[in-house]
Amino acid sequence: MQIDSIEVEKSPFCRINSDCWDVKLKFFDPENGRRAKKVYLFTIDVSDRIPVTLGQVRSWSVRK
Repeated sequence: MQIDSIEVEKSPFCRINSDCWDVKLKFFDPENGRRAKKVYLFTIDVSDRIPVTLGQVRSWSVRK
């Protein structure tokens, strides 16, 4: 699998006084163009010096 795209947007879910962002990584299979893309979504709180992830990493498959 290789990276296809990276998307970042302000997260609707966040702790109080935090700065949270949803990061969506989309991967594709360069050897099989018919295979569905795989998407991973995780939320990061960047309000402190060291960013931390919040919650579970979510993943699903999408058509092209």
